[in-house]
Amino acid sequence: MTASTSSSRMPRQTQGRRYDLIIANPPYVNAAAVAALPPEYLHEPAMALGSGEDGLDFTRIILREAKRHLTEDGLLVVEIGHNRALEAAPTRPCPFTWLNTAAGDEFVFLLNAADLPD
Repeated sequence: MTASTSSSRMPRQTQGRRYDLIIANPPYVNAAAVAALPPEYLHEPAMALGSGEDGLDFTRIILREAKRHLTEDGLLVVEIGHNRALEAAPTRPCPFTWLNTAAGDEFVFLLNAADLPD
């Protein structure tokens, strides 16, 4: 198994590659929360924190694109902050496995490649 990292937008740098494991921590702050951030946060690039109206735009892209970048038995692990409402977001339901973390069991999910939308 070969490991590599990518910090750019997922599809561009990973085209043609397949991975056993993709771990992502995309921006997941919703628009209302971004608008209420203290001034010191505004020095960050807009895309570093915000992810659309509900905070799930980047996560939806990952869900849509990940299967083509995972091996047949690959796994996707994604941190989504407080956005567990994601369960209702895909166009077809996904059997999310919510992982226990120090912050609780609703912040990071795992999906098998076979369970991702085509």
